[in-house]
Amino acid sequence: MLSLMQSLCPYPTVTRDGEYKDGLLLPQPRVCSKCERHDCWKQVVEVGNQPLAHFHCAKGVSLLLFRFPEGSILSNGIIVKEHNTACAPELRKQLQAQKISLPEAQRWHDAMFSVVPILQDQAGKNVVDAVNSLHDVTTGVSLVMRNAEAIIADLPGLNDDDRIENAPAALKSLLKSVQLLHRRLLMPSYVTNPESAAHGQKHPTPVYKVFHRMVRLFEQVASRGRVGLRMGGYSVAVPVCYDSFETIALVLLDNAIKYSLPNGTVLVNVNDTDRRTVHVAVESDGPIVPDDMTRAIFEPRIRARSAEDHASTGSGLGLYIAKVVADAHKIEIGYACTSRRTDGKTGRNVFSFNIPY
Repeated sequence: MLSLMQSLCPYPTVTRDGEYKDGLLLPQPRVCSKCERHDCWKQVVEVGNQPLAHFHCAKGVSLLLFRFPEGSILSNGIIVKEHNTACAPELRKQLQAQKISLPEAQRWHDAMFSVVPILQDQAGKNVVDAVNSLHDVTTGVSLVMRNAEAIIADLPGLNDDDRIENAPAALKSLLKSVQLLHRRLLMPSYVTNPESAAHGQKHPTPVYKVFHRMVRLFEQVASRGRVGLRMGGYSVAVPVCYDSFETIALVLLDNAIKYSLPNGTVLVNVNDTDRRTVHVAVESDGPIVPDDMTRAIFEPRIRARSAEDHASTGSGLGLYIAKVVADAHKIEIGYACTSRRTDGKTGRNVFSFNIPY
């Protein structure tokens, strides 16, 4: 079984060794790396939903599909002893150490089926503990932010934006940095407790102002990455939203800047529509999301390979958190590529949503 485990790749990990398809990862064991047919995916689609399925690829090599509540594991490049006679002798010889019986596979599946919930429960507790440990940090950052805001409140100006604009450069930079850090520290709570995105009372929220304020906070980040950042559109509508709403703005801007091409431009448009909704679109130039991953990128810990090639850092949680907050507001964030560059890998990406008022 140890040799078999080398051929297994758990859902939903995406690495450079394989190809992400339909919630599965097809690894490349030695015997499969030379295969020119690559018809495994067609076979997977045809096997149905049984928890353990055995079938053959065009080369006669066994494949085992293990299904679990949270995903699936595909094992290829093996031989199932009593159910594999189609494999060529030379391949059978190569796979001598990769032989397994169906009863052995079934026992492994049953053991994993019983262990996975325990591991998930422990992982969940570990995440909660980690998030709780940030509480003191968040409190400290909040204190610094409030003190900076109090200093700026004593400066001359007609309103808060005016006073911040008149503040000394160092104080202005400090306030923007600590405000952005404070908002980031609040995000993990939506992972451990998605229901918290709908905590508190809804209140009138000027969407244009929320995104404009976030644009101002990200100006220094964008400048360091040689990315242009602009705000466009016009909106006076004030939908009722939870406090969590601004997290959507944070995530969409953060992602747009992080994955933007050098000297690219991030454009945020907020406009009222004739259907009593506010339309928000965040556009950027960067790696295109593959067609088969436009929904998967909103799932936890999923990063498109194009994103991994462009930026090494990233937890794969940002868009999931944005989706959690969007779900709390009964809105849907969509992705579209409006134009592609000649390299076929980059283009103009747009994340957008409509919120009623």
